[in-house]
Amino acid sequence: MNLSPIAPRFDLGVTGERIAKQTTKEKEKIMKSTMEEVFGPVISSYSRAQAIEDGFLVDMSEALVPCPFKYPVAMSRAAYEETIANGGAWLSSEGGGNYQYLQLPAGQDIKGRAHDVFWMLTDAINHPRHRSWVCACGFYDTVSSVYDAKICPKCSEQMTAEPCQRVEFAVLVDIHGNGRKTKVQLYSVCGPGDTAEAVITIMLQGED
Repeated sequence: MNLSPIAPRFDLGVTGERIAKQTTKEKEKIMKSTMEEVFGPVISSYSRAQAIEDGFLVDMSEALVPCPFKYPVAMSRAAYEETIANGGAWLSSEGGGNYQYLQLPAGQDIKGRAHDVFWMLTDAINHPRHRSWVCACGFYDTVSSVYDAKICPKCSEQMTAEPCQRVEFAVLVDIHGNGRKTKVQLYSVCGPGDTAEAVITIMLQGED
């Protein structure tokens, strides 16, 4: 299953093909049984949905409409605080209640900062350094330049350039609203979500 052109490539294989045809509950059941066949009974688990609910991940899929990515996107809390919320203040709504909103300096807003993060990630995904050569026979090469490799050394067939699973990039953040921007180093990973669906996670470089 090729996740190009925007999201990095991740091959779900036979299990992914089986799960794609099922309902959500059936997907969870198949995924659980498949994992248990390989690794044995699950001792403890922590889902992506739980991480978002607990605040360790921030769902960014609706930060921009339309979203430039075709898969759900989330940021780690640390990455969100360093890029989207940095320099801002959480204020309570005038009407009272538990609702809070993020006020950023110098007329900035969440959509604008999310646009910067997504734009830099999209640009990095499309850069040759974040592509590897893949052949239908299963051979892949992440060392050769995207402009060099063409023929598979294993089967002599034409190879194609595919986006990598991990993409490193940076974004500039105007923390104080004075035009002096700070560079924040990030990376994104595209992989399976709670039911093996493709998801994108953006984190600070150094985070796991």
